[in-house]
Amino acid sequence: MKISDLIHRTRIGALGLSLLSAACIITTDDDDGELNDDGTESGNPPTTTGQPNTSGSLDDSGTGGGTDGGTDTGTGNEVCEDAQNVVLEPGFEQGPKTTAWTVTSAVFDTVICDAGCTNEGGAEPYAGDYWVWFGGLEEGDPPEEAVVEQDVTIPAGDEAQLSFWFQIRSGAGTGNDVFSVDMVDGDIVDNLWMVTDLDMPSYADEYRRIDLDVTPWADGGTYTLRFSTSIQNDALTSFFLDEVELVACSAEAGTSSGTATEGEDTTAGSTGTTGETEGATSTGTGTGTGTGTGTGTSGG
Repeated sequence: MKISDLIHRTRIGALGLSLLSAACIITTDDDDGELNDDGTESGNPPTTTGQPNTSGSLDDSGTGGGTDGGTDTGTGNEVCEDAQNVVLEPGFEQGPKTTAWTVTSAVFDTVICDAGCTNEGGAEPYAGDYWVWFGGLEEGDPPEEAVVEQDVTIPAGDEAQLSFWFQIRSGAGTGNDVFSVDMVDGDIVDNLWMVTDLDMPSYADEYRRIDLDVTPWADGGTYTLRFSTSIQNDALTSFFLDEVELVACSAEAGTSSGTATEGEDTTAGSTGTTGETEGATSTGTGTGTGTGTGTGTSGG
């Protein structure tokens, strides 16, 4: 099958035929990325139309989908709020010609799509013009094995977090189609998160932010961040991925110094006790913003 770099996928219109009768989606009133009752964060794509029209509820726990050490909290990481994203080209905006991501597919020339990939409303990125579309094939097409990955150097830190926006646009309802997130170190592959087409009820209505703890890899080393899928094409399945972020950070700390007289610690931003010894040095320590340390010279 010869398919151009911008694959025109029109088969997503068969969505209704691919859902099991028990399929359901989360319905929320928020459209600006606010938290839902189950602690997950959701956000509509910029101009979403043609969303699946099914109904139902979550499982008894109030959550759905996500296994193997991952949760879709959507709460973010306040400690790492201002940390730098180590992922290059996080929104795939270079398109199929990306130099930051390594992309392979058994069926398509690329799995990075824009509006030219389909004429179906609602199949679109979370933000920008491009996104990763795993699947989009119908029953009887060749099985798909696809990978989108990038080497990342994760700074040493006390915490590290991987976040991305994810949607299961359509699901075959068989459990045979899998989306995985892995951290790879040579021959060692650690699975961070995994869902199947059966998890569509939790991710069909709109993109949802997935937050995963990757602190064990925050050691200054370089690892391969891998998103992959295996789709058997028993029926239509589509996994959407966009806006990837990986940050590492340490607990906030600061030091400051100043000049003191008569054994007094006058260090800005710190308040503490001082010791006074004739002809010696007195040191005052205390806490202010972060941790402050001051050194003064005692006269005598």
